[in-house]
Amino acid sequence: MCLIIAGGLGNLIDRIFRGYVIDYIDINPLFKYPVFNIADVCVTIGCAIIVIQLIINVIKERKKL
Repeated sequence: MCLIIAGGLGNLIDRIFRGYVIDYIDINPLFKYPVFNIADVCVTIGCAIIVIQLIINVIKERKKL
């Protein structure tokens, strides 16, 4: 949850002080993908961790039955 909040706050700070979010990580030479920043990575990884944890909890609950 901390990663999601940190990423959201990072983008919010950019929007407040600059009026836009600065994206600076470009992996287009390797893959055709939009440019992004560390805050976007934090939000994505935080959401992925939550989804994985939920899946693990569901599997553990089913094994108890």
